[in-house]
Formats: sequence, C-alpha cells, structure tokens
Amino acid sequence: MRRFIETHRLMLSCFVSGAWVFIAWKLAGMPSPGFYGRILPGAWILAGLLAGRAPATKWLSVFFAVFTVSVWLWQLSEFGWIIAGAAAAAGVIASGAATVIHSGQVVRGILPAVLLSAVTSAVNSDEVRFAEIASSVTGIGYESRLQTGLRTGDIDSETSHHTEFFPLMISPGLIAGEEGLRIVPVVITIAAVVLLGGIAAPLPAFMAAALYPGFSISGLAYTGWLAVLLFLLPLRYGKGKYGTILRLAVVLLLAALKLRYGALGAGMLAAEYFPVKGNLKKKYLFPAILVCALILFLAGDRYLLHGRIFWVRYGNIEALKLIWINIFHRPLHLLSNLGWSLFDLEAGLFFRAPWTLVALAGLPELYRRDRTLFHRLVIPSAFYWFATVIWMGSCWHGLPAPAGRMFLPLVPLFAAGFSQVWRKPAAGVFASFSIAVSALVIVCPALRANYADGTDSLLELLGGSGGFSMIRSNPLNLLMPAVLAAGIFAVFRRSRFAGAHAAIILLCGFFLAGIAPVVPDAEDLDSSAVQGAPLYPRSPDPVNRALWITETERLLELSEPGQSILLPCNSSADSLLLEMSSSGGALMVGDTVIHVETELAELPEDYQFLGRNERVLPDLPENRIMEIYHLPLNAYRDTLRIIWYSGNPVYLDRAGVF
Repeated sequence: MRRFIETHRLMLSCFVSGAWVFIAWKLAGMPSPGFYGRILPGAWILAGLLAGRAPATKWLSVFFAVFTVSVWLWQLSEFGWIIAGAAAAAGVIASGAATVIHSGQVVRGILPAVLLSAVTSAVNSDEVRFAEIASSVTGIGYESRLQTGLRTGDIDSETSHHTEFFPLMISPGLIAGEEGLRIVPVVITIAAVVLLGGIAAPLPAFMAAALYPGFSISGLAYTGWLAVLLFLLPLRYGKGKYGTILRLAVVLLLAALKLRYGALGAGMLAAEYFPVKGNLKKKYLFPAILVCALILFLAGDRYLLHGRIFWVRYGNIEALKLIWINIFHRPLHLLSNLGWSLFDLEAGLFFRAPWTLVALAGLPELYRRDRTLFHRLVIPSAFYWFATVIWMGSCWHGLPAPAGRMFLPLVPLFAAGFSQVWRKPAAGVFASFSIAVSALVIVCPALRANYADGTDSLLELLGGSGGFSMIRSNPLNLLMPAVLAAGIFAVFRRSRFAGAHAAIILLCGFFLAGIAPVVPDAEDLDSSAVQGAPLYPRSPDPVNRALWITETERLLELSEPGQSILLPCNSSADSLLLEMSSSGGALMVGDTVIHVETELAELPEDYQFLGRNERVLPDLPENRIMEIYHLPLNAYRDTLRIIWYSGNPVYLDRAGVF
C-alpha cells in the first residue's frame, strides 16, 4: 500500500481533490451545485484515472488552498464562487500538464480539459448553422432550440457562406441529436493535439489545446482544429514518394474547408518548394503552374459555372479591388489591423494568451535546431495571418464569436516555439496566467465570446475597462503594448530572466490594459445614466459597422423628447466633452442649448469607383464627421443632464466630464 501511494501520488491527489470539491461545493451552498458542483469533481476524478504513476505537482496544493479559502468566503463577494470554481478548473489543467510531463502521452493529459470546454460551453448559433447544413446534406434529422435564420454572408436560405466539407465531417454526431454535435469536434481536437505532440513536444502540444487561442474552440463545432489537423498531416507524414500527393490533397481540403485556410495551404507550398536551392525548375515552375491553375479555376467558375463555387460566396471580381486598396492605398490602416490582431483586448492574441509571447521568443532557437521545420511552420503561418487581415479587412477578428478562434492555424507555430523555452522559470509564469484565463472561461462560459464593441468580457468581469481598442482605433495607441511586448521578447532572450521579472511585467501589462479612457464612449455609459436613448445601430453585430468611414463603434441616439443622459460631476471636474454628429439637431445641457450640425464625410477616392459604378456616401449618421464640443462646468457641481431639445437626431460618440 505504501509503495502504491508513493508511485501514484498525482492520482490519489486528484481523487482527494475531486471529493473535496464535491463536498465543499455542497456544504458551502455554492451556485450551480447540480452542474459545476458535479462537472468539476468529475473532471478531477477523470484526471486522476488518467494520471498513472505521475508524481504530484506543487501547483496542486496552491489551487487546493485557493479553492478552500474561496469556497467559504464566496458569500462575501459575487466573485468568490467564480474564483473558487476557477481554482478547481485550473487544478484540473495543471494536473493534466503534470501527467503529460511524466508520461509523454498527450491524450491522457488533455482529455479532461477538452471535455470541460465542450461540456460547459453552450451551443451557439455558428455550431447550429453547421449542424443545419449537415442535416440538409445527409438527411440526418436535427432540431435545435436556437433559430439561426440567415447569417451574415449567406446568399439565401438555401445557400450558406459555409461549404459542406466541415458539416459533413461532424454529421455522424448528429445521430445523437444536439448532445452529439460536439462528439466529432472533440475527436478532431484530440487527434490534432496528438499529431502536434509528435512534431513539437508533448507538453507544448498540451498547452496548445488547454490554453488560448486553442482553448477558445477546443471541442467546439468550429473549423479551426480541423484546419490544424490538416496542416499537421504533411509535417508528420509528408516524406517519401507520396508526400507531394498528400500535400496537394491537404491544400485542396484546406481551401474547401474555408477560403481563408487556402492561404495556409499556399504557404505550405511556398515553404516546401521555394527554399529549394540550385534546382530553379523545381523551385519556381511548380508553384507557377499552381498559380495558373488557380486563375483558370476562378475564371472558369465565374464565366462557365456562373460563380456557383467561389464567386457566389465571396462576392465578385470587382470587389477584389479591396485587396489592392488595403495593400497599396491604405497601408497605415492595414498595419493598424495587423497590430490590433496582436494587441486588441477583445480579439487580439496576446491579451488572453501571454504564453505565446514566450513561444515567439523560442523561435530563434527552433531556427538554429531545425531550419526545415521552422520554414514549414513560419511561412504558412505568416501567409495565413497576412491574408486573413488583408482579405477580411476590419473583420479579421470574426466577432461576435469565441475570441481567438481566428488564430487556430498559428497554434503549431507557437507550440514549436514554446518547446524550446518551456523549461525556463519565466515560461511557467506566463503559462500560469494563461491557465487562469482558461479556468475562468470554464466557470463563466459567457467570457468565451466577445462582440467587437470595445469591451472585453473577461476584463469587464475583473472590473477593468480597456483604454485602447481596435473599435476606438488610433495607431498611436499600439505603441504602448508593442513596446511592452518587445521588451518581454528582448529580456526573455537573456538567460537571467527570472520568474519574478515575468510576473512583474505581466502585472504591469494587465494594469495598463485595465486603465479606462479619460472620456468614456457613450455606448459604455452605465444603464442608470441613460434615460430612454437607444444605441445606433440597434443590432450589436460588428459586421454592420465594418465599413463605416468615420467611426466603427455604436453611437448613442438622442432623437425624441424625454431622451437624456445623466453625468455625475465631481469637484475636480471643470469641463464637459461631447463628441457628436447631427444633420441639424440641438441638445440642452443644463440651461445651455447646443446646436449640432456636422459635415458629411467624403468617400475616399479609392472607394469612389469600387465596382462598376461611382459610389457616393448616403446621408447616414455613420457618414457624418464627429465634432468635439467643450463646455465649462462652473455652474454644475452635482449631476449634469443632457437632453434632446429639437431638430434632427443627435448621435453621441463620447460623453464625459474631466
């Protein structure tokens, strides 16, 4: 018995932890005893069954202590039970990491985390849409409580902007109904992680699925992990005489899965053939043939098949001028989008996945050790990243949806980079912050998604409000996080970079991210301060605002008698700032009437002839230039009321005192 205890410490620790989580949850009267009070203990038990002879990790005692303290103090704060649940979930992830380190078997470590992700997240409309397509193609009956209707990008009720490839892949699970929707995605996720473990290393592969960005859709019915699986197949099995056939098949399947994954496939071909030295025919002729074949396919689809394969889903050939404009006429805007894709609080990479910064720092070492693998990972990843931002423009983030899902094809690159540095103490600190994010998402599934409204759901839960965002886009705002990230990268390259330094830098980064702007956006005002004024547009879907010329955030509309906002005035405030637009309206601020009439914005010259006909901006609120109005607050020291007074509607972008 003593020998069994000594050789199975992690297993027994998981069993004890699971039992304690179950008992303490019940005794303390924590919320959701029938779900989280059972799911989390069950995950602990499963982690114990899979642990084998792995030794216990010191981190388990930390999570155990945090849970024990939080579970008895949860009634003192609304966040108490969330902290307790997150500590329990983080312990499951940490025990999985310990299992992987000891056994080298990724499946045994990642299975509890993937199942937690799949079970705790509610089925969303994107997944239902895939299921509906699968049902219509295969004939398998499917009913859902969600009514999806037409989605953005759908051509009509019969033709979706999605292809049938992924729906066909997940269709076997539909035999079990809505509960089986995620059966195949769970298998796909685990299969991809196993392949990744053979290319990078077991622990980094585990991290790729247990932490963001991979965790954003781990086990969910999204295409990301299938793209990763396809990407990894040639890396693992692409040698020999059948390697070229496999590679070409994967490229075609990636394009059939999602058009943006076609860029990943193009990068795979570039990485495979362009680095060839000496043989110019092999280096350039084969890719040239593929490019010509692509052009012929697009032309044939448009003029012979009337666009039924490609053009019906992705617009017309005139719209491709947007790519030219983004690259050559709007380079600053393009660079800004590339920057926000890394640093934006809602959809950017680094905020929810700080471990990827460490992974990037490991890429130079990967280059020195295995240049071939480096090229086969970096070139396709770069192709995908650039093509996504250039092709999708301001919609690169894919929101509203799980934040980070657009970065899934980059996961193998980060895992390979992390495999070079994960033994450093500082890497553990960055990984711990990332584990905390995944644990919070498990307990609060609503944190998984963001809506491109300038507010990150995770940061909002923690009481912060980001002062920089892609929605309030200003390229200068990118300097602060860019300098911080560059500092982390540079310092981490030094061997003396300790865990304490990493913790301090991360805390500074999260502190800066949580600083609220001096003057808040009108759409972020507290509901108690807004009296009957609606938001414009009514729909929160960011796709509706993606092509706005002047602003991209929603506006507060004052257009009827009685609609007003209340702003508290403190003793230190001496000025009111209103940023607004109107075609001829008036507001009453206290006893002062402000007449607002702003000019209509001019359509940039590059857009005026986009398509066949000249385009002119319609007179809509989003097309009028915002102007800033300042008003002294000498006579207002308590509460300031801003009321619609007369004329046309007035649209507020920012409103606040300072």
